[in-house]
Amino acid sequence: MLLKPHVWTRAGWSGTVAMRSEEDWATWFQSYRRFILHYADLAERCGIEALAVGTELGGTIRREREWRSVIADVRNHFHGSLVYCANWAEDLHQVRFWDALDWIGVQAYYPLSHRREPPLSELVRAWRQPFADLNRLSQRWGKPVVLTEVGYHSLDTAASRPWEWELAGTLSLDTQARCYEALFRVLPEQPGVRGVFIWKWHPDYSRAGGPADTEYSPQRKPAEGVLARAFAEIERDAR
Repeated sequence: MLLKPHVWTRAGWSGTVAMRSEEDWATWFQSYRRFILHYADLAERCGIEALAVGTELGGTIRREREWRSVIADVRNHFHGSLVYCANWAEDLHQVRFWDALDWIGVQAYYPLSHRREPPLSELVRAWRQPFADLNRLSQRWGKPVVLTEVGYHSLDTAASRPWEWELAGTLSLDTQARCYEALFRVLPEQPGVRGVFIWKWHPDYSRAGGPADTEYSPQRKPAEGVLARAFAEIERDAR
C-alpha cells in the first residue's frame, strides 16, 4: 500500500508551484515539511508500506538541499519505503535526489497514439521507448522504478493525451481497456520497473465508473477485467 498525498492549488497544476524569493522558499518548505510529516506519522501508525514524499512538484525539485532535508526528516517519522512521484515529461530527469529515496516514481501518462481507437499492436509498440528510458534511469540510480500513476479516459482519444483531465473524444470503453492491456503486455519484460498504481479507483464502487462514464475510473467497465487478470497474474508470479 502506498500513501500518496497530493498538493492541490486554486492556481492550477501543482507542477507550476514556484517561489519568487529565498524567503518565500523557506516559508514554503517549512509549511510543506509540516504537511508531509503529518502524513508520515499517519503512515507509520497505520503500518502502510510506502509513502510518497511529493507528487508532481516540478517547480520545487531544483531545491535539492531542501528536499534532502525533508526526506531525512520523513525517515525519522516513517520507516517504510519512500518515493517521489515525478511527472513523466517535466521533472523525471531533473530530480537529483533519487539516491535519498527507495523508489523512482513516475506519473506515467505517456502519449501512445494520436489515432482514435488505436489497435493493441500499436499501443504495445508505443510503450517500448518509455520503458527503455525508465530501465536506463533505474540502472543509473540503482533504484527500482514504480509507475505511481497510470490512467486513461474511456474515450476513443484516450491514448493521445492521457494526462489531460478534460480530454475531448467519444465514449470508447474498448480503447481504455486496450491501453491497459498494452501496458501489462510489456510490463513483465521490464527489469527496472517494480510496480504500478492505477488512476483512478473510487471507494464507492456502486457509483464509480460504469458503461456510460468517460472518465478515468476503470470500475464496472471492460478495463476492470483487464486489470483484475493482470494483477492476478502478477500475484501468481510473485509466489
